[in-house]
Amino acid sequence: MRPILTLAEKGFVVLTLLLSTEAFLTFVPKALRQPIWLLVYALSLFLMVLRWRHAARVVMRGTMVWVLVGFVVFSMFWSDAPDVTVRQSIAVVGTTLFGVYLATRYSLSEQLRLLALVFGIVAVLSLVFAVALPSYGLQNGQSWQGIYHHKNMLGRIMILSGVVFVLMIHAEHKRRWMVWGGAGLSTMLLLLSNSKTALALYGTLVILLPLYRAMRLYYKLAVPLLIGAVLSGGAIAMIVLASVETVLESAGKDLTLSGRTDLWGLVLDMIQLRPWLGYGFGGFWRGWNGASAYIWTAEWWLPMHSHNGYLNLWLDLGLVGLMIFGFSYLMVLRRAIIWVRLTNSPEYLMPLSFLTFMFLYNLTESVILLQNTIFWILYVTIAFSRLEQDERISEPLYGRAIPSNGGHVQNA
Repeated sequence: MRPILTLAEKGFVVLTLLLSTEAFLTFVPKALRQPIWLLVYALSLFLMVLRWRHAARVVMRGTMVWVLVGFVVFSMFWSDAPDVTVRQSIAVVGTTLFGVYLATRYSLSEQLRLLALVFGIVAVLSLVFAVALPSYGLQNGQSWQGIYHHKNMLGRIMILSGVVFVLMIHAEHKRRWMVWGGAGLSTMLLLLSNSKTALALYGTLVILLPLYRAMRLYYKLAVPLLIGAVLSGGAIAMIVLASVETVLESAGKDLTLSGRTDLWGLVLDMIQLRPWLGYGFGGFWRGWNGASAYIWTAEWWLPMHSHNGYLNLWLDLGLVGLMIFGFSYLMVLRRAIIWVRLTNSPEYLMPLSFLTFMFLYNLTESVILLQNTIFWILYVTIAFSRLEQDERISEPLYGRAIPSNGGHVQNA
């Protein structure tokens, strides 16, 4: 009986993660999406209650995440649209619960394998849809979008998929041909999506992976400087390519427009009106019905968000909310760096790689606190996960060997 329940629980996780990538979004009626996610929230809470002793310890790890989520809920008191804030706050709380549940139930190595399974399904189905159902799997008959409704969505998911499979190459020894196939297919789909910003970010992350591994050694100055240079170059490339890509899509080859840069200027104008607390979570971008009408009047392409996660968060929760997220991010980043420095296991490179993805991707898109998506789920899961006691300890953080199991020192 227990193996069946374990398999059913894993099936629940895989299906939820698949749903959180926004796959098959056009096939799921809007009327069904909210009930499905409410069921996910309820099951996540139920499964945590079943392991309440362990869950209670895990819940206390990500204090700043709870502060941020609490601030989201509390923003309904000054929101321009309290009803919208309440609905979206419920979704943020529920998505956070699922992320915490993953951290309570699975180790980082198990999480990596689950992600590989989910992304493998996504990649294979996207290939099938593009080849067998080009009317759905191709955008405008050219760029591949697979099981998503836009090529950029396929591109950003394939970034994470490619990184996961590259890490699995070093973690999986039995089915390496499948892992190599997953990495190759993810890269191919990314190229066929023609998403320039996704390709720039993927290249940056692939370059950074060996540099992150080098952090385990004692290059105190050279490695951080090199990482900083790659990050800066990747950020600049993403912003430039994203602006050009936006213009090409919305204005048909007219490079005289400035794309996102004009939008960011307008967003900053609105931020100045409510700099500290913002317009409430989900209270700004409401088309012609909200404060976003000012931007829609100036931008004929009618953007639905700021195309910058940090500006979007500033609009929603003000400088206070942005600072809370920033502090939370730095705490999680510090832990991820410590994990890389202390372990030989490739799965401990995933948190740092994902946090890098979050930092860079939010320069041109908005995926911070994006409820019901894999991006916020992974951020929460990393924030609440811990270093497993049975992992091999290698290079110590402060230059002194650290005993592992049984007091034995594991050498790098």
